[in-house]
Parts: sequence; structure tokens; C-alpha cells
Amino acid sequence: MAENGKKFGFLFLSLFAKKIFKKSFEILLSDVRKFITFSRDKYTLTAKQYEEDTINSFTDSLVAAKNKAIAEGKESGPYLTEANLGMVLFDLFFGMCFENIIIINLTVSGSNF
Repeated sequence: MAENGKKFGFLFLSLFAKKIFKKSFEILLSDVRKFITFSRDKYTLTAKQYEEDTINSFTDSLVAAKNKAIAEGKESGPYLTEANLGMVLFDLFFGMCFENIIIINLTVSGSNF
């Protein structure tokens, strides 16, 4: 019962904060979408330029792993799509700085947090 109360309280505070910081959230979502698009584009470009047995970057290793999984008929093969692997890049390179993005956007928008 107490756990449900905590979840409801968090949900209420989240909705309340979203209304107060609406502009900041919109800026944040816009920036996150740009980062996601950048990650997917980076993966797509690398996949097109990929040469077998040549690993020049982390993205090349993702393409090689995808090709190997598909060639070996692994269960994970169908899930290694451009969109999913683009999100892997996003998670690895931008996930660690996501909190910094929030702080920067709140500061730039003039919100007192």
C-alpha cells in the first residue's frame, strides 16, 4: 500500500513539474530528439560504409555484430535494426550526459531549480 502511495506521489509531482517547467521540457525533448536522430544517422552512415573485417570505430563493431548474428541465425538477429542499434549509440554516448542536458536546459531557460 505504501509503495502505491509513493508511486502516486511521484506521478503527481512529475505532472506538476511538467506544467511548471513546460518550456524547459519542450526544449529538452527537442534536444533529445536531435541527439537520437544524430545517433541513428551515424549508425546508418557507418553501416553503408562498412567494410568486412575492418573495425575502425565502435559503430563498426555494432555493424559487424549485427552481420554475424544474422549470418549465424541467432534469435537476436531480427531485433538488431538500424533504429535499435542507433539507440544503442545514443545510450552509450549521450545517456551518461543526459542529466547534464537537463541542467543546461533548465539554466538556459532561466528556470530556478
